[in-house]
Amino acid sequence: MTAMDTGTARPLALLLIEPATGLAARLHDQLLDLFPASLDIGVARSLREAMHHLSTRHVDVVLMDLMLPDYKGVDAVRAVRLTAPACALIALDAAGDERLLLTALRAGAHEALSAQGLTPRELRWAIERAVIRAQSQPGRSTPAPPQDSPAVPTRLIHDLNNALTSINGFAEVLLTRMPADDPARGPVEHIRKAGHRAAGLLQRLPIGSERTPAQPPSMPDVRLDALN
Repeated sequence: MTAMDTGTARPLALLLIEPATGLAARLHDQLLDLFPASLDIGVARSLREAMHHLSTRHVDVVLMDLMLPDYKGVDAVRAVRLTAPACALIALDAAGDERLLLTALRAGAHEALSAQGLTPRELRWAIERAVIRAQSQPGRSTPAPPQDSPAVPTRLIHDLNNALTSINGFAEVLLTRMPADDPARGPVEHIRKAGHRAAGLLQRLPIGSERTPAQPPSMPDVRLDALN
């Protein structure tokens, strides 16, 4: 939970991705005025800088310009969503292109705003709506299985382990071949981390024997001569 929705001490961590120095400074000042004691702001000028920030720090909200120097539009939104799927994502367009903002929403942004004439009140409401939507999105949290959950068949465990081995192996190969400054490293590192987490969870599953269909009770041998 965050300071915005609980009033607790931990500030909301926001990453501002904005290449234009003037707009970045204006948004930064507005955010500090809106959330003077409950916001921790990080700033990135490109998607590459943003990926490094998201991979090394906790972030609750991403406020990003859709026209970045290295990635633009839907590609930038998808890259952020893959790297930080739990973050509230707000897309921003300096030109106010409604079609571009709509495609950003379709690509996974929780809110989309035009920077033209954007008021502090509109910005605050957009952030709060995005946080609520991100916290209520399906798959954000998974309930723990009951203590008496049935054992998983050994064959299924074996097949899942083989699949995860391939996923983790290919992720490692991709990372060794990708340049250190490649913006796509963030999503690949996220895949690798998710694969390792899944492998750890797989080892904790209760393993049982293969289930076989129930067989009907065997009939006793009957002597035909006893029926005569």
